[in-house]
Amino acid sequence: MNRFFGDKLTGGGARLVALGAAVVLVLIGLAMAILNEAAYKSQKAREIGVQAQIVAASVAPALMFDNPAAAQEYLQALSADPAVEATGLYDATGARIAAFNRSGEAPAPATVRLGPAVFAGQSLAVITPVVRNGERLGVVYLRTDTESTWRRFSRYAGVGVLILLAALV
Repeated sequence: MNRFFGDKLTGGGARLVALGAAVVLVLIGLAMAILNEAAYKSQKAREIGVQAQIVAASVAPALMFDNPAAAQEYLQALSADPAVEATGLYDATGARIAAFNRSGEAPAPATVRLGPAVFAGQSLAVITPVVRNGERLGVVYLRTDTESTWRRFSRYAGVGVLILLAALV
């Protein structure tokens, strides 16, 4: 360090500069973790939104022909995805006509309204309209499990500690 700062940084001064650099790195890492969390939530909401749109397109004929048994089969097929906690299909009046929920998970609500994706704990719920030829036939509710916030932050912290240790060396 003396090569860059001359003879002014010796002993305590060098430690103070190293400590300052460590604090700055921790703050930058924290800011990056917060930005990554926001990006993760946005990306996850888009992914589940697309999945809900696919389900909506699949169940449209069941709504058009008033076939709750076919709608139930479509929703039951989502059990193949272990992240899906619950899903529901609602007609144009808002009445639930078919639903699926994984064992131990809360069922889809009795009624829903269109709105933005909602994160609640480790779950993400998306509500998508079922539209055919410009007419709204109903809505699909899809709730999935997401990776826990603490698990993501622990991963960020692990990377941060490695960067901090490398900087201090």
